Amino acid sequence: MASSKRKARTKTATEKMEKRLSEQLDGKEVVIVESADGVKMSEVLEAFIAPYMEFAETEESFEKLVTIAVIAWNTSLLPRLAQTKSINDLLTSLPPETRTDAKSIVRDLIRRKRKHFGKIRRAIIDFEIADTRDGFHLMVASTPENI
Repeated sequence: MASSKRKARTKTATEKMEKRLSEQLDGKEVVIVESADGVKMSEVLEAFIAPYMEFAETEESFEKLVTIAVIAWNTSLLPRLAQTKSINDLLTSLPPETRTDAKSIVRDLIRRKRKHFGKIRRAIIDFEIADTRDGFHLMVASTPENI
């Protein structure tokens, strides 16, 4: 029974993500499918954020961690000069007292991405979190292949 509840929550979360992506694409139909290369970006992203999971005790803090990780991941795919601009744009949107810490965290994540996940060049488009009895279930929509 627990398995069927988890599947239902996962299906609902997938449908939410498909709907949100469809709205961003002016109503075009979005269908989320498994990647052709067998790499599940949700598993990659979970491995990417693993060292920081101790800071994500609630769904809200987990969502914040994933959001920062996605920003860092996608920023790492940009040319170096564009990375600096992207980080600076992010920082100006944050309260001044958080900028130094945020910059440090994003730069650490970018270094981690290069070192441990450098061969994966798929951009992360969106994510959805389902809170299950077993913990948080992360679903990730990404580009279909390395960019």
